Amino acid sequence: MSDNPTSKYQTYIYTGMSILMTAAMFVTSSARTKNQKSFVPKFQLVMGGIQTVAAHFLYSSNAAFPLLGFAGHAALQCGSFFYLYSWPKHKTLKPLWYKSLITWPAVWYFASTWFGIPFAAMNPILGLVDVNLQTPFTAISLSLGALGMYHSLVNPTFCGEVVHIDHRVGKSLMIQPNDQEPVLCRVLAHDKMQGEQDSHLNIFQITDPHLGPFMSVKRLKDICQKAVLAVQTGQVDLVFITGDMETVETHDDEFALTRALEPLLAIKGSVYACLGNHDYETYERSKKAFLDNGIKLLEDDQIVVDTKLGPVQIIGSSFTFGGNDVAKKHVERLCEKFKKLEHTKARFMLIHNPSVFSYIPKDEHVCVWSGHLHGGQIGFRRWTILQLLAKSPLLKRMKTEFPDQGLYARGRNQLYAHRGTGHYGFPLRLGVTSEQSLHKVYI
Repeated sequence: MSDNPTSKYQTYIYTGMSILMTAAMFVTSSARTKNQKSFVPKFQLVMGGIQTVAAHFLYSSNAAFPLLGFAGHAALQCGSFFYLYSWPKHKTLKPLWYKSLITWPAVWYFASTWFGIPFAAMNPILGLVDVNLQTPFTAISLSLGALGMYHSLVNPTFCGEVVHIDHRVGKSLMIQPNDQEPVLCRVLAHDKMQGEQDSHLNIFQITDPHLGPFMSVKRLKDICQKAVLAVQTGQVDLVFITGDMETVETHDDEFALTRALEPLLAIKGSVYACLGNHDYETYERSKKAFLDNGIKLLEDDQIVVDTKLGPVQIIGSSFTFGGNDVAKKHVERLCEKFKKLEHTKARFMLIHNPSVFSYIPKDEHVCVWSGHLHGGQIGFRRWTILQLLAKSPLLKRMKTEFPDQGLYARGRNQLYAHRGTGHYGFPLRLGVTSEQSLHKVYI
């Protein structure tokens, strides 16, 4: 630490106020939810504690406060804690000025600090050999946060990414032989067709938009409007919605989702949906938003839809978490109840959680669309932190798989795990962009 007494006091003030804010947040949240079984106080305690420790070693140890100075770091740290505290309390969508001045700067600083945790862990060790790399470490962390803001706020090109799903019986190179032991495998080259290109259906998927800090009503409405135009011009045949439409920030905004989905009413009969786990937090309202906008919600139900290639069978599942017998039996019951209809050209399933894909019996010959995992959200393209964590003993004990993005096959079944229209949970994406791809399905 610097020999300057003022600098020492700044370190004490910065770290001390972080500790006090963590404690105050926990106490007030506990008091507010004392008559409820809420995870929020403990969640805030853990998140605030990690933020306090990481920020201390990354920014304030050695009284450095690189790049932003003491005042800048202190203000942004206060903003981070305010965001963490107010997130479950003020359940309405914020205006642009609020997000620009409060939410986004706080989220940027918070996420940057977490991206810098490896550097924060190295700083005390480097201090023992009198090496100070706080400035470059801070610069890298804040730059990663800025890149994460870009990945979280900017839309990809609508239908600019094309996914080829070869679901043809007896022809597809993406389906495992019937006598082979079924294992979940990732199909790496789904951006181009591997064999002859027969007629196909074009499908556009919306999943995990999570109306909130990064997905405004206008942003989702614009995506829906583009989907409408694509259907009306023949670029897209069907639109699938696979859940998680809102966040806690919309719980007190009754009509936000209805307004966002409004354009889809113009293509009624082309849009089909299932629910995600977050949709059950606003269950009746989510159902009404779908109904009011001509979207067919399938809750453990099916529908046969006429397409340019003939009738296709679409099955929608209610939400279940993976890694348990309840989920396995639920998926098996769906497959048993809604068997392949002889007169249909293909059998599609909408299941929010891709982790239950492996519970589908191997010979069902079904193509599944999912979301839920946001493509892993942090990583580099198809290498993600989630895939790394999935190999840990803790997650292995859950006896479930985490197909987080792209095309997968198991037996005669296929899964497309969408990276998400938006995101939620950890405040930013990094290295894993959102998705607005066009799916060419060969049947």
